[in-house]
Amino acid sequence: MKYTLILIPGHEQPRYVTLSAWIWRWILITGFAFAVIFCSTLYFYSSFLNSFRQRDVLLLENQKLRQDAQSLVVKLASIEDDLKAVEMISHRIYEVTQSDFSSLLKPSRHIPRNIGPLTVEEYKSFKDAEKEESEANLQQDKTSELNEVLTSADHVKEISKDEAHKLQTYIKDIQEMKEKSKTIPTVSPVKGWISSLFGLRNNPVTGMHRMHQGIDIAATKGTPIYAPADGVVTLVAKAADYGNYIEIKHGFRIITKFAHVETSFVKKGQKVHRGEMIALVGDTGRTTGPHLHYEVREDTGKPKNPLNYIR
Repeated sequence: MKYTLILIPGHEQPRYVTLSAWIWRWILITGFAFAVIFCSTLYFYSSFLNSFRQRDVLLLENQKLRQDAQSLVVKLASIEDDLKAVEMISHRIYEVTQSDFSSLLKPSRHIPRNIGPLTVEEYKSFKDAEKEESEANLQQDKTSELNEVLTSADHVKEISKDEAHKLQTYIKDIQEMKEKSKTIPTVSPVKGWISSLFGLRNNPVTGMHRMHQGIDIAATKGTPIYAPADGVVTLVAKAADYGNYIEIKHGFRIITKFAHVETSFVKKGQKVHRGEMIALVGDTGRTTGPHLHYEVREDTGKPKNPLNYIR
C-alpha cells in the first residue's frame, strides 16, 4: 500500500510525493520519538536547574546554620565564664561571712536544658520525621530551633550577669557591715565585776546623789584594759576626778572613755583595734579603790548606758 503526499509551494505547480506505508510509519515513529526525547530533555533540564536553585538555597541555609552554631558556642563559653565568676563570688561570700550561700546560685528563672547531643531514641525519631518532610522545611525548622536556643542562651547570659551583680553588691554590703561592726564597742574592756551601774546613785566619795554617766568595773590593779572596738585615740589626759583617762572615737559617732587607769599604752591620734591592750587598771583620781570607770557617749556628749552595747 502506498500513500501520496501533495506539496503546494505557492504559485508553482503542486508536487506529489508517493511513499510506501512502511516509510510513513517509520517517519511517524521517528517524529514521535524525537518529540518524546525533546520534551524529556526540557523536563530534566528544568528539574536540573530547579535542583541547582534548591542547592544554592540549602547552601546558604547551611552557611547560616554554621554561623549560628559558632555564635552559640561562643555564647555558651561566655555563659560558662560568667557562671564561674558567680561561683568565685559565692566562695568569697563564704570567706567573708563563714556561711554557705550556694543556694543563692539557684537560677531564678528556667534555664533551657535542650542543648546537647541526641540520644539513640531521639535520633531514630528524628530520622523517621525526616522522611515525612522536605529538606527545605527541615532546614527551616532547624534554623528556627537554633535561633530559639541562641535567644535562650542570651537570656541565660543576662540572668548569670544579673546574679553575679547581685552577689557582688551583697558581698560589698557584707564587707561594709563587717567593717562597721568592728567600730561598735560590743565587748567589755576589762575582766572584772560591775560594782556600779549607769544612772542616778549616791557618789561613794562625796555621798551626793548624782548621775553616774558610766559603769564601774572592779578589778585588781594592773589588770589589762582592752579597746572594745576599732577607733582612734582622741585624748590621753589627766583630771582631778577621772585621774588618768583615755578617750577613743569609734564609728557611728560613738566615743568611749576609760578613767582611773594606772598606765596608758597609747597616744593621741593612734589607731587601735578591738582587743588591743590600751592601759592597765589603776586607782588614780577620785576613787575608793582600783577599778575602771567606763563610759560610752555620743559625739554630742550625751552619755549612753555601756551595758546596752556589751554583748
